[in-house]
Amino acid sequence: HIFQKQNVMDFYKNPLERHKFVTTLRQKGKVEGFELELILKDRVATTLVNSTMLNINGNMYILSNYLDITQRKRIDDAIKRIYTGISGTTGRQVINQMTEILADVLGADMAFIGEFRDKTFVDVVSGFMLGTIINDFSFPIQETPCRNVLSGNPCVIRDGLSNEFKFGKLPNPGYNCYCLLYTS
Repeated sequence: HIFQKQNVMDFYKNPLERHKFVTTLRQKGKVEGFELELILKDRVATTLVNSTMLNINGNMYILSNYLDITQRKRIDDAIKRIYTGISGTTGRQVINQMTEILADVLGADMAFIGEFRDKTFVDVVSGFMLGTIINDFSFPIQETPCRNVLSGNPCVIRDGLSNEFKFGKLPNPGYNCYCLLYTS
């Protein structure tokens, strides 16, 4: 059998949300922009749901569309965390706090905020690695994946990161992926 019967309740992370959704749909005949967390095969997704009840030849149907807003919610939460994390801090504390929050939001072991110098070096102004703020340092761009972002495109390496660093070994050979964005 390709399809297996499943209880519709198994798809809702919060049964109370589903109850509120169904109650509103029955009362108003439609629901627009209702936020629900759904349990998918491989993850929990935050969705915006639009549903309407239809009567076709005396039979009631529900027409729904779901928009996955999981990533948007993560970004919104990250912005809120950064704002909350840096309020009340000044100067160097702000950039260090942003770096630490960036690493946490991305689930990264390390994160750096740096400036390009003469398009030949990166001056790291704040670094966070394995739970610790690290001292400033510089490195040549041409010997790292940073060289790929000078054109304004993001650089994402999902595997084989150690092959991309030519100036020396990575701090931990277990690091395998990389994401870098360039803003001018």
